[in-house]
Amino acid sequence: KRLPPAPAGAMTIAHVQQGLATLGFFPGGKVDGICGYRTQSAIRLFQEYLRTMERQDIVPDGKFGPRTGAHLQRWLWCCQPVPWAC
Repeated sequence: KRLPPAPAGAMTIAHVQQGLATLGFFPGGKVDGICGYRTQSAIRLFQEYLRTMERQDIVPDGKFGPRTGAHLQRWLWCCQPVPWAC
């Protein structure tokens, strides 16, 4: 089940999980709205990918703050899933 798009600047944990799953960073993850170990690991993987592939000045800490949120929204708007998700 897909969630409706999140309002600008207000992503719930479920929206974050769905977004990460859509892009391939949360494979097999359950969209349950709980920010547990798997969700934090998916956030960190996304941050690592941003830092490595886009050379973004971002600290891969597994925390979902405004900067990571802005990048996730941008990716959901314009980017393709990562190669391993295809």
